[in-house]
Amino acid sequence: MKKILLLLLPFVAAALTTRAQTIHYGIKGGLGLSSKTSKLNPVFPSFYGGGFANFKLNDHWSLQPEVIYSYNGQNQKFIVLHPGEPLQTLTFKTREQYLSIPVMVQYHITPKLYVEAGPEVSMLLDAKQGSAGNWQHYTSYYNRFTLAGSVGVGYKLPFGLGVSARYMHGITKSIGAEYNSNLRVGIDYTFGKK
Repeated sequence: MKKILLLLLPFVAAALTTRAQTIHYGIKGGLGLSSKTSKLNPVFPSFYGGGFANFKLNDHWSLQPEVIYSYNGQNQKFIVLHPGEPLQTLTFKTREQYLSIPVMVQYHITPKLYVEAGPEVSMLLDAKQGSAGNWQHYTSYYNRFTLAGSVGVGYKLPFGLGVSARYMHGITKSIGAEYNSNLRVGIDYTFGKK
């Protein structure tokens, strides 16, 4: 955890000490496809939501720290064979809740179009696994904190609205030998923008 905080410290320090020309606050949310790096794990529809502060550094660069809640998971189907009984399909489900802090460096290609990249620290809030409605909490089996890298693109619309797409891939393992992976598409609203 200390290493993760040390990695983020320069970005946070830059955000707090830079003479930003403008600071805008906003909210964002959307849908995603989450998965683990294992080939056995198919993608799972997920959702996210949170807030951000955008520090405009100059006409082309800005820094955007965020606080994001996300709900991820996966469904795996297994065929169960018991001698003398017909084949059964069992769906095994995993659900995970994270609180993440991405710190994105944005480069504005035009006043409306930007690309972004940066680190993301996530804290696991809850993890549960189950089948047929029987859930068990497995939070203690996971790494409580993970670090990921994110890249994305966004476009600012009128009235403070915006659309974005971002891909996040784990740098540290979430459980066992698996890393988190997430593709997100969403909308955002910046307060006070026209």
